[in-house]
Amino acid sequence: MPREHEDWVRQLYLTHAPDLYRAARYRLQDPELAYDLTQEVFLTLLDKQAQVKHHPNPAGWLWKTLQYKLGHAFSRQAVRAKYEAGEADPDWLPAPPPAAPWTRFFPDSCRNGTANC
Repeated sequence: MPREHEDWVRQLYLTHAPDLYRAARYRLQDPELAYDLTQEVFLTLLDKQAQVKHHPNPAGWLWKTLQYKLGHAFSRQAVRAKYEAGEADPDWLPAPPPAAPWTRFFPDSCRNGTANC
């Protein structure tokens, strides 16, 4: 990464990371997850710095990225809570993959894992 890009990212981090973290911590009520999401925002910035460098509002891009990551965090928490409460819809889960066609030639004890085949 060129030095000027490093300085640009560092300046964005120093200027905006504390506010992004505070907003995430307030919304999530979880300091560790808020820290992780703040770091993810800046990792995404590093991945997309060529595009963001020419963005008319890089700070706005950071905030929008945080909103996106917060939305995903809330979705994951909702799904986790459903599963922990036993309310998950089993139809939502993907079907198990079909057995490989050649396994039909194996003895039953090999197919169900009760024998060392």
